[in-house]
Amino acid sequence: MKRIIFYASLVMVAFIVSCSEDFDPFAEANQKYVLNCIVRCDTTYQTLTLTTTYMVTNYNPYSSTSDPSIKGAVIRLWEGNDKVTFFTDTTISRDSSSLYTTPYSIYHARGIQPDPDTVVSIEAILPNGKKLTSSGTTPQKPAFQKLGQLGGTGDTIVPPVGKSFVKAQWGEYTSVTGTVYYPRAYIVYTVPENGVTVRKTKMLPISYFTYEGVEYPEYPGLSYYPLLTIDTSIVNRCMKEISAGSSIDKENYKIYALIVEVLSLDANLTTYYNATNKNKDPYAVKLYETDYSNIVGGYGIFGICFKASTSIDISAEYVRTFGYVHAYAKD
Repeated sequence: MKRIIFYASLVMVAFIVSCSEDFDPFAEANQKYVLNCIVRCDTTYQTLTLTTTYMVTNYNPYSSTSDPSIKGAVIRLWEGNDKVTFFTDTTISRDSSSLYTTPYSIYHARGIQPDPDTVVSIEAILPNGKKLTSSGTTPQKPAFQKLGQLGGTGDTIVPPVGKSFVKAQWGEYTSVTGTVYYPRAYIVYTVPENGVTVRKTKMLPISYFTYEGVEYPEYPGLSYYPLLTIDTSIVNRCMKEISAGSSIDKENYKIYALIVEVLSLDANLTTYYNATNKNKDPYAVKLYETDYSNIVGGYGIFGICFKASTSIDISAEYVRTFGYVHAYAKD
């Protein structure tokens, strides 16, 4: 029996020694390349970053002061099969709080604005010959449709007449396959601070939930439906919260409008969001970060999105019920 225990001890010692020899957190790592580019179809100006992974000599990942940017790469973007645009590198000044002392390096291009349902491809050839590629299909463009327009059911005034919710609509009731929407809504207002008029926004949630006796707002997430509805009771609550706890007189608050913004995302960005988004369940804990990439030959994200927004008027009479002033009121 003692001999069996002795042999087992030797095996454990050998295992521990081999592990200590094989595992070195500061050993030389294989160099990887990272390409990140989000093509915005609401503008003709596009940017891209190209970097390399790096190793530090301690447990602080921010201790490195060497810029990991890669310069001198040949980068091309195709819209469909017949239009190609080259990216060129440039630099942007960093602020004084940056870890790096050299300017920030990016690649940029003008004249890129793909139409909906267009295949867009990217290719980066590094100075060492390494190639990184990716592709995606342009999502549908959000087009807001208000009451009074052909087929429109989106509201034009807050509070709406004859119903208990505010609605914004930017398409048909069923989404085109592959297009996912990410909306948000906020109230725009100004308030004087230290003698200066400051523009601010108040984000609107779609609901509230309670966890351990504390109430939290829940904001819109990804949806296949091209519309957003917010209960007027939530709008009322947010209007009150604009000045809550402030010593500034309410009549110094000017309310402008309710703005609804929406991003339509391609399949790549939708997968990335779903893979990396934190679980909303307060009882669940995410033990590790998701390492998602859609770059062939390296790491990073290549995606395409449309951004659109609309303004919904807020009634001056409604604004006055909270003690505020409507920015465009004549009286």
